Amino acid sequence: MIIQQAIQKAIENGYKDKTFNLETIIQDDMLDSDIINRVLLDRDFWIALGKGMRWEYGDFQPLKNMHQMNVWEGEQWLYEWHHFIDDLAEDKSIVDFFAQLNEPK
Repeated sequence: MIIQQAIQKAIENGYKDKTFNLETIIQDDMLDSDIINRVLLDRDFWIALGKGMRWEYGDFQPLKNMHQMNVWEGEQWLYEWHHFIDDLAEDKSIVDFFAQLNEPK
């Protein structure tokens, strides 16, 4: 999946940005870093993307700490959002993060 596809899927599932008309921006391929950063750090984006990806509570493997205890419990959209932020903190590529997301079956 590419970033534009993720944003489009979120829009299709109720995501609205209060500042930008994202559908026009995506169609015109005008995504710049300010728009991407604003959208990808928005909680509502991740909730809508989760709906579109059919992420359900408990559909993912929680992270384990060194004592093999679950350190993550919650909804998958929240897990994926935190995973995204962790990748940013580790200086990983936004493009690579979205490339590893699979379309729902």
